[in-house]
Amino acid sequence: MVSVLYVDDEECLLDICQMFLGRLGNISVDTAPSVNEGLKLIAQKEYDAIISDYEMPGKNGIEFLKTLRSQGDLTPFILFTGRGREELVIEAFNSGADFYIQKGGETKSQFAELIHKITMATERRRGEKALENSNSLLKATLESTADGIIVVDVEGTITTYNQKFLQMWKMETGANGTKTEPAFLDHIQGQVTDFGAFEKPIEETRENPDSRQLRYHPVQ
Repeated sequence: MVSVLYVDDEECLLDICQMFLGRLGNISVDTAPSVNEGLKLIAQKEYDAIISDYEMPGKNGIEFLKTLRSQGDLTPFILFTGRGREELVIEAFNSGADFYIQKGGETKSQFAELIHKITMATERRRGEKALENSNSLLKATLESTADGIIVVDVEGTITTYNQKFLQMWKMETGANGTKTEPAFLDHIQGQVTDFGAFEKPIEETRENPDSRQLRYHPVQ
């Protein structure tokens, strides 16, 4: 079940939202009447998504969003408000909102849209977390090997490397701005005795992208 926090100073809307999301979307909803109360709940529990009104006493919805993002909280955030000014929408997205929904219209249809946006936002965030976990596992695997490893995509952009690789090619302080394979090759020219022979198999793999695994050996 998806867990959602809804922050709004209109208590009747809190109750209605809790009822509709629970009944139509199988979504568990906690509610808070203010940003400060919402932040207290967030400190105690992790939510899959956050819904917030804009205009509330104390902090408004965008200030709420900015506070979360400044803390590194990337929980999907939906601004759900009766205010429809264009500049407000732009500020919401620039501040890191996932979706903006304007209140009003037929109740059931509006909450169906809200459920749809919650589903989209939470699925996207789950995908991002899965990618982050995969990248973390890849990084741990790379760092655990005794080999120097570099990963380059088919366009020649360096996507990752391990510390052993940096040490092998005298790049201990970092990639030194080397973000592409050609830039890397330019950096190491003085470290190999026959650069033409060294570069030949690399050129061959550019012509055959399905075979992109090479062993680079620096001259000791």
